[in-house]
Amino acid sequence: MCYWYLNDDCRVSNFFAAVQPNTNEKIQKIKGMTWNLLHLRNLEMMMTEENLTYAKVSLHYLITSDKRLVEIQKANPIKRMVTSGGSAHVLRKFEIPNLINELYCEAENETKIQEFFQDTRENRNKVKNLNGIDKVIISLEKELLNI
Repeated sequence: MCYWYLNDDCRVSNFFAAVQPNTNEKIQKIKGMTWNLLHLRNLEMMMTEENLTYAKVSLHYLITSDKRLVEIQKANPIKRMVTSGGSAHVLRKFEIPNLINELYCEAENETKIQEFFQDTRENRNKVKNLNGIDKVIISLEKELLNI
């Protein structure tokens, strides 16, 4: 979603419209957006957990009148769920590796992409360990408010 947003993709423009540089209550709006995304993620997690635990197909759904939430779900719907070897996987229409392949089709860039993800993971862990997660959250919220 972030990739689409940064590229002004219409699939997610309404979802992110609430948070603009001069918007009041940015933090509250971001928390609301996060809450919406959590609902979608929880649906996946509950379905996969029940499919594994009870060996049955369980389809959860969310009824909402929030048009932005519906827009996000339609932008990248679940195509299928797979259970294999004691684990479950949700496959969406657009998977992150496929988006990356769209950006970097050449084989030489694959190493750069892997290095980028490794570097950012290591940096996030360093920041988290040095400052404590609460301090990181406060720092990022202050940074957002100053945009």
